[in-house]
Amino acid sequence: MKSLIIFFFAILIFLSCEQTMRNLPIAPDEVVISGNIKGSFWREVKIQVVQDVLSQYQQFEYKPDSTEYFCFRFKKSTPSELQLSVGPNRFKAWVYPGDSVYLTAQIKSDNDDFIRQINFEGKKANQYKYFQNKALNPLSSEIELIRFQARDSSYEDFLLLMDSAYDLELHQFDQDTSGLGLHEDFIHYELNRLRYRHLIEKTSEPAIRRHQRFDTTGFPEGYYSYLDRVDYKDSSFQNSHLLYDFLKNAAESNIDEYIPEQVGIPRLDAFLRVLFRFSEANLVGQIREIFETKVIDNYARYDLNSFDSLRHLLASKGYDNKLLDYYAYLSDSLRSLEFTLDKNITVYTRDGEALNLSEQISKFPYTYLNMWFVGCRGCALDFEHQEYFVKKYGTEIQFLNICTSSPGERFDRFIAKFGDTGTHCFDIDHELSDQIFEYPYHGLFDSSAKLIINNVHRPSDSDLDEFLEQLLSKRI
Repeated sequence: MKSLIIFFFAILIFLSCEQTMRNLPIAPDEVVISGNIKGSFWREVKIQVVQDVLSQYQQFEYKPDSTEYFCFRFKKSTPSELQLSVGPNRFKAWVYPGDSVYLTAQIKSDNDDFIRQINFEGKKANQYKYFQNKALNPLSSEIELIRFQARDSSYEDFLLLMDSAYDLELHQFDQDTSGLGLHEDFIHYELNRLRYRHLIEKTSEPAIRRHQRFDTTGFPEGYYSYLDRVDYKDSSFQNSHLLYDFLKNAAESNIDEYIPEQVGIPRLDAFLRVLFRFSEANLVGQIREIFETKVIDNYARYDLNSFDSLRHLLASKGYDNKLLDYYAYLSDSLRSLEFTLDKNITVYTRDGEALNLSEQISKFPYTYLNMWFVGCRGCALDFEHQEYFVKKYGTEIQFLNICTSSPGERFDRFIAKFGDTGTHCFDIDHELSDQIFEYPYHGLFDSSAKLIINNVHRPSDSDLDEFLEQLLSKRI
């Protein structure tokens, strides 16, 4: 009888906890994602959330106990892309400040089966049902096929095919939202998100063809004429990180001054002048602030050695932004950052051999770690100059190139074109990417895998030679 009473109270507590999780109080700038996934006992339930302004990921992990319930609560002041994963299953959606959703599901061997049987509860449940419909709609595959065909077509056909894919996306949107009664603000935001991605793909295609596919066929006059129809002051520009990517590409297409090919301060300054001039001419209010904040953030992190030049450029034009003070501190703190790589990170050779990264680094007194990806123009310049440094310093400094792209034909073509020097490995499991979010990335490590200098000079920077000489003479 006593056991029965204990069991009865345990059931009451369990049901009470479940009801509490379904009705968690939430602040306006918070998001709560909770639920129950059968089969998740002691598996890691993970979510990745894009940080809008930084275009980086926050990752949260939760290991459910025998109840198989999980709960994520995090701050989020802007709409953001989210991926939930557990075992072999994935589900992608966009979350909004103030969202609180409770889901029930069961781990499945087929991901579509997993998505299909998710049940959502909460006042925003229908928004998540929209993303569920979108993932399962066969039109998604048809749209991706059109995009794939467009990449192998002429510039003129590319534009036509991408426009047809966008029209089909709008048709799919009508299907996926039918009967859900979604709020007009959500509909407005999602339609603009689709629009920005469409514009980003069209504005970025010429650069992708040149630098990733090495396609130098004739670029047609008037390719960017569709940008003339974009109203940059339109209040509908809300999607901050998609907006930034689009505007950055649009600014690049309107460059009217010579931008030096060599990576370094002259190129950085010229490029920033173009971006800010574009911003001043086309953007107003909060949209301009988002864009210029993103520019400062990206380019201060991109090359801290050039940050003093960036700060001088901004001061000369009377620019006032809170990030300037932040980066004045950041540029100093990152140079002396105490950071040691995880001892268990695994990278892979071209032949698929697994290497412990720390053990590989321990083979040399110093390791110049270069994280890069196929198609990066700055990375191509680095490889063109790396051979000199490998020959001069290769006995004491290991030049370790970690590619975040997959091994294959594109990698081989890129290396054959721009220079096959140093040691090449691949971050296939993204273990290193989880620790270092920005690439191209250049860091100098000692033999214990401790970071000595973050964002060290790049091989295409003429100051690297003097820096390494001072390092080896122990003047650093």
